[in-house]
Amino acid sequence: MKHISINEEECAFEMAPMIDMVFLLLIFFMCASTLPNLTKDKAVELPVASDSVIPKNKKQEAVINIRKEGEVFWGQELCEMADITEYAAQRMENAPELKIYIRADKDVPHRFVRRAVEACAKAGAMDIQFAAYQTEN
Repeated sequence: MKHISINEEECAFEMAPMIDMVFLLLIFFMCASTLPNLTKDKAVELPVASDSVIPKNKKQEAVINIRKEGEVFWGQELCEMADITEYAAQRMENAPELKIYIRADKDVPHRFVRRAVEACAKAGAMDIQFAAYQTEN
């Protein structure tokens, strides 16, 4: 019977590809963790509500930011109130259970929030949530 010898150098574990993968995963998770923050407008100062709750399921969510001057943003894109219906309808074609999350500044006149809700309703949105800070009880 023939004896097969194994070369020790062939069995060595390569660390360089593993280190590369760790860095790639690290970059991926850093990018993925900052994506939800892209839809939040830092210029919007949210109101405080004692009964506010944190939504448990944030999947398939669209964000509308309304600044105190009445400027409306679909995510980070400045838009007109009439555009909201079109944007919401387009998103609802792909995701019928779309949740619209309205982030209105605490000093914005109510008419802007009402118009945003009406625009979402025209698109057929059934789940509209309002953002507020939670108070300490």
